[in-house]
Amino acid sequence: MRVTHHFLQRLLASDLPGCFVFTSSASAVLPSPFAVTYASTKAFVSMFAASLGPEVRSRGIDVLAVHPSPVASRFYDAASGAAIPMLDAFKRLAVGPDALPDVIFASVGRCLWKDVGLVAYAFRLVEKVVDLGALFSLAAPVMHLLPDFKAQLAKEQAAAGPGRGRSGSQGGGGKPAPRSRSAGGGGSAKAK
Repeated sequence: MRVTHHFLQRLLASDLPGCFVFTSSASAVLPSPFAVTYASTKAFVSMFAASLGPEVRSRGIDVLAVHPSPVASRFYDAASGAAIPMLDAFKRLAVGPDALPDVIFASVGRCLWKDVGLVAYAFRLVEKVVDLGALFSLAAPVMHLLPDFKAQLAKEQAAAGPGRGRSGSQGGGGKPAPRSRSAGGGGSAKAK
């Protein structure tokens, strides 16, 4: 934001046209368990671009948030199969990095958000067709049954060592125990 603000002020003061391109992600539109910070940051970037664009368009400044599907890069060399097994599936659907510059330059001045690749299109389709509040409410109670969740939980428990994990954190079927209302919120939990 600070870099954008700095250059935006310079463009406006000089009455110059310009362009800001933000690299977001297909993950900006749907929750991404075990990549919470990543997805939340990308959602912010997309909304920042979508909000800034209308403010500066009349001054000759274009804004674009690009939502590529996973990009075939060396990121997968280190991450594949290690942290989140689902990454292997996304790797197979990755967009080649050489495709992005042409799409970006063709999109500047034509749209605020540009989806690139199958994963980005699929995520946006889900967002358009399904009520996300209902989807999240239905998914939350069963997420603990997914292989990625189980693998991540096992990894965290192994890292914590014997007797160092959350006491009694496992309910039936590997389901984590509910957290108190005060977890992370600073308020006190009331007994029911």
